[in-house]
Amino acid sequence: MPMKYLGIVVIIIALVVIVYLTREPVLQNGFSSNSVVNSEQAQQFTHQEVLTHNTPSDCWTIIAGNVYDVTGYVNTHPGGQTILAACGVDATVMFEQRPQDGQPHTKFADTVLDRYFIGSLAQ
Repeated sequence: MPMKYLGIVVIIIALVVIVYLTREPVLQNGFSSNSVVNSEQAQQFTHQEVLTHNTPSDCWTIIAGNVYDVTGYVNTHPGGQTILAACGVDATVMFEQRPQDGQPHTKFADTVLDRYFIGSLAQ
């Protein structure tokens, strides 16, 4: 009988681990907590610095006070060329309301965005 219970315990532990590893990131103000980095650790950029990165081959954007270098995503963005309007500017509103349909980007898009985080906006 003890082996039977051991098997059940192992299955329960495995399920808990799977649920933990596949959970959604915790959102803060609509953005993944992963994108919020301690301001002492994050590199700071001014609006003027971001403004100079405004081409398809050098595309930085600001979303919710964070700065992202999305140059590597420009050619694979599901919305096509709409991402170019975000180059060099604060695109928070565009991210919250997609230009093509006015809907917010998905949680998956937020996760993808986290990969391009390079710092935060200087105050």
